[in-house]
Amino acid sequence: MADKTALAEEAKEGLGIRVLVALDDEHRAYREVIAAGIEVLRPSVKAATTRPEELEQEVARLNPQMVICSQPEAASLAPVRAWVKVPLEPSRPIEVRLDGHRWTRSASNLAALLQIIDKVEETKSPTVKTKAPSKAP
Repeated sequence: MADKTALAEEAKEGLGIRVLVALDDEHRAYREVIAAGIEVLRPSVKAATTRPEELEQEVARLNPQMVICSQPEAASLAPVRAWVKVPLEPSRPIEVRLDGHRWTRSASNLAALLQIIDKVEETKSPTVKTKAPSKAP
C-alpha cells in the first residue's frame, strides 16, 4: 500500500488513480485489506487508508479520484470524482456516485470495488499538455 507522503507527491504531479479508503478503527483490518487488495490487483492504482475523522484533511492533502467510505459523502469535502459508500453489513448494497451519476450495487466485495475503479479509470480525463504560444518573428 502506498504511503501517504508518496500519494501526496503523486497528487501534486497528477499521476495515476488515487483511492482513499476510510473506515473506522473498529474495521481497521477490513480497511487495510481493501487498500492492499486494490494495489495488488490494480498495480496502476495507489491506495491509502484513513479514519473517517481524518477524511476531510486527507482528501484535501491527497486529492484522490475515489473515496471508499462507510459514511455518506459530506458536502464539506473537496470534490472527488467517485464516492463509494460501503456498508458494514454485507447484506446492504454499495452506493456509488461517479461524475454526478448515482447507482447501487448489490455485491459488497472487493470484486465490485475493482469494477468501480475500472470505470473511474475508463472515464478519467486525458491529461492535456499544451505548448506555450510561439512568438512571431
